[in-house]
Amino acid sequence: LLCLLPMLDAGYSTLIACLRGENRSAITAEFALSLLCSNVIEQAHGQLYLHSGANLFSYGLFKTDPVFAGSLQTPLTLDPGVFHFLLGHEALPFALELGASWVVPSPQFIEHTFAEHLSRCCQTASRQGAMCVVLRTSSEASVAGLVAQILARNDRQTLLLDLNLLPEDLTQACGFVTQALREVRMRGAGLLLSGAGAVRDSRPHVLAFLESRLARHTGPVLMVIARHLPVVRLSNLPHVVLEVP
Repeated sequence: LLCLLPMLDAGYSTLIACLRGENRSAITAEFALSLLCSNVIEQAHGQLYLHSGANLFSYGLFKTDPVFAGSLQTPLTLDPGVFHFLLGHEALPFALELGASWVVPSPQFIEHTFAEHLSRCCQTASRQGAMCVVLRTSSEASVAGLVAQILARNDRQTLLLDLNLLPEDLTQACGFVTQALREVRMRGAGLLLSGAGAVRDSRPHVLAFLESRLARHTGPVLMVIARHLPVVRLSNLPHVVLEVP
């Protein structure tokens, strides 16, 4: 919220420059700690949340400058996606729209037993941490709307991430995954994966990165896969396999 202020009103940049002196208006980790902590002990504890591997950075809430990585002089620049979330906008970051989308719930009636099983699995994942629900189906295209309908009953959106559409560059692909997980975490949404089978065979490093990030994830993670293909399992996660009627 501190970093949001200058983006809302340029007057805050002037105020920060006055507080920092020498016409420096950037909010650094050091400045944030000095402003928000009442003593040196609190500042030392606060550094745990501002190193390069902490959630604020590993989930991409801030854009990072490699020159200052891990330093107290790290400028804390809020990512545009987080800025729009804090303002209540529904749009995804532009780059993420190339391979991810919010799913519109299907108006089609869902067979009661299947819906009940899926809803229970998603509730369990929300309480106990990450769990992958694998949905085997003969029609992958129609499943997303059904999942979104069931999650909407629990006031959750559904983000569909097509792993086939990730950038070819590994660093960019990992950044794409990070942004998707950030959007899901911020909004309390469910994550629906497609294309995992192809990525497992052609780009195992991308799948390995996704697995490492999901190990710390909370909330429903679902994977849709064609019935004639073998089930893809994400390591270190409990799995439930459901047949879509």
